[in-house]
Amino acid sequence: MKPGRFSGYVCLRWCDKTWWRVEKSFSYTTADGDRYTVPRGMVTDLGSIPRVFWRVLHRSEFAPAYLVHDYLYEAHCTTRREADRILLEGISTLTAGDATGKRIIIWIALRLFGGFVWQRK
Repeated sequence: MKPGRFSGYVCLRWCDKTWWRVEKSFSYTTADGDRYTVPRGMVTDLGSIPRVFWRVLHRSEFAPAYLVHDYLYEAHCTTRREADRILLEGISTLTAGDATGKRIIIWIALRLFGGFVWQRK
């Protein structure tokens, strides 16, 4: 998978037990050249990871990619499938392609359960 590019840095403020607020916008440019900017003020849970996966997938491990994905689900500026693909590309970018097993788990979980979140937004 070709890498994309993150621009800027992630700055979050903890709001409560589950929620975080983006304090500074940052961007992700996909390998295809599409650019998505996560806006300042967006509230996120840093990836809605089911508790059963917490030992394998820590929310902070891929936080920039999760934030972009949360933004795409909120804004509906792509299809759900494309938003999920961009998340996997972002994880690959962060890990230099070194997290294949985790990306597979995330892809399966997204395809099985992500539709519920997509429909709510």
